[in-house]
Amino acid sequence: MKHAYLYLILLSFLACKKASDPTTVTPAILKGKWEIRQAAGQILIDYPSGNGHILEFTSNGFTYQDSGKVKLSGSYVITQESTIVDGCQTAFPETTMDRLVTDPIFMANKLFVKIEGGQLKFQSGCSMYDGAASSIWARIQ
Repeated sequence: MKHAYLYLILLSFLACKKASDPTTVTPAILKGKWEIRQAAGQILIDYPSGNGHILEFTSNGFTYQDSGKVKLSGSYVITQESTIVDGCQTAFPETTMDRLVTDPIFMANKLFVKIEGGQLKFQSGCSMYDGAASSIWARIQ
């Protein structure tokens, strides 16, 4: 019985829309410079402000810089896709969400993206098999 009450409380929290709910990702919202704040895979790494890992988006292109040096640049599109990857759900709870498709590939072949609480969040891989990777970026321009 105790578990049923906890389940109902959790369900009521999930049903409420919060100010930090994800924003639909569009090129206009993505446009600008973002700096990494956190990366997680099998370990968690926190990055301080001013770390030099910058991801810049234009309306259809991107550039990744590390300490002022361009490491990767190319084009991108945003699509809506299932978050089920090879039969496994990603760590994002949504079953369909925005996917950032880049050419050349940036970070992962199937990279899901959302903007939540003013932060840019990426997720790839399957959380069930420790193959998931995620990162959080803060807008700097």
